[in-house]
Amino acid sequence: MRPVCEHCNKALPNDSGEAMICAYDCTFCRTCVETILKNKCPNCGGTFEKRPVKKTTS
Repeated sequence: MRPVCEHCNKALPNDSGEAMICAYDCTFCRTCVETILKNKCPNCGGTFEKRPVKKTTS
């Protein structure tokens, strides 16, 4: 999992609900996906889905 948005460098830790990914795991924050990218990945042309949250175990 990429830890930051590929556009604005916003931190996207494993438990972030703001992370969006495409089919190739390109990673962007929800704000960039919705307002700048218009739900189209600039790298591969795919659309985005919410990245699953990976919970860390203690």
